[in-house]
Amino acid sequence: MKKEFAKSITVDVDANDVFKAHFTATPADPKLIMTEINYLSNPENDSGDWVELHNYGDVAINLYGWALKSNGDINVFEIPDGTFIQPGAYIVFVCDSQKFKVQYPEVKNFIGQLPFSLMSSGDIIRLFDYKKELYRMVRYKSNDPWPKEASGTGRTLELKDYLKELNSSSNWFAGCIGGSPGMAFQDTCELPKKEVEKENKLNPTITIKPNPSNMFLVVEIIEEDVELEDISLEIYDMTGNLVRQLPSPVSKTINIERKGLANGVYILKIKLKDNYFNKKLILF
Repeated sequence: MKKEFAKSITVDVDANDVFKAHFTATPADPKLIMTEINYLSNPENDSGDWVELHNYGDVAINLYGWALKSNGDINVFEIPDGTFIQPGAYIVFVCDSQKFKVQYPEVKNFIGQLPFSLMSSGDIIRLFDYKKELYRMVRYKSNDPWPKEASGTGRTLELKDYLKELNSSSNWFAGCIGGSPGMAFQDTCELPKKEVEKENKLNPTITIKPNPSNMFLVVEIIEEDVELEDISLEIYDMTGNLVRQLPSPVSKTINIERKGLANGVYILKIKLKDNYFNKKLILF
């Protein structure tokens, strides 16, 4: 039975009464999407099945009342009260919390346990909003034309572009060994070994604003041990193709014009001396 709520109430108060109001809401157009799926782990590093959600909008979303289902309506995961996903943040929904914690002890932004597992041959993952209406659905498969490397090799399915068809095999790729649950895709697995080994010698502060953007981006690099001639920047698409080599910067605050870049997700590869850092760019 549908609940009815009064639009007004009458309360008797006196001068000593104190009221504190708490409001929660969901944006009219929430920007929430599945960005990574682990449906068949490598047996040697079994983290169980899991799916990652990402808020690519600029408003926090209250997920209370939302639900996840697989291919069927018997097993439903009702997202618990108090679950918020901030702008730009990620949440991982796991089938086996213990297995997940063993493999990813550093990942804290996960919730479990899902009352269903994901089929290794292919499955459907559905996200329902607080009105119990279907909000997102992805139907993946383990065979061609879907990336077969995500089936049992330790790699995961990673989404390429939030703005393109979620059910298209061409919009997914096999990510790094171990995946990147709870965070943006990091393509360190595509770097030469010598670059990975040197990556963390510096610990700069790198900010990108606004991100997502529909016009331009400003990259600010704070690192005292780096001179301007030590900095280079490249932009890659999500399949690893170089799409832009940025000119040598004249300051550590760098403007990136989006002219010539289509809507989508990109990786900004930043070289500081012999250190490499990867940041996700979102253009819409």
